[in-house]
Amino acid sequence: MIKDVLAYASFHCKAYARALMHFEAFISSQRQDVQQHLGFIQKLYIALDEPDGVAGVAASRKQQPTLHEQILDQKSSGKAKRVKVYSW
Repeated sequence: MIKDVLAYASFHCKAYARALMHFEAFISSQRQDVQQHLGFIQKLYIALDEPDGVAGVAASRKQQPTLHEQILDQKSSGKAKRVKVYSW
């Protein structure tokens, strides 16, 4: 369980590559269901500026992504720049 703590701590210290390394070790050593952790993995790839990684996370989802996850997908792919927000 220490690997996931190291991953989150590294993420909050902005050591994103180290966070990804620890989180991958956590998932493989604990045989975790990756689906439960896709939100954090997506945040890691966004922080690493890896749009292909973000796209891979989106493609591997078995459930409908939340609105927040969809917004992150759009932002990381650059599509959000073309979206206008209207408030009533």
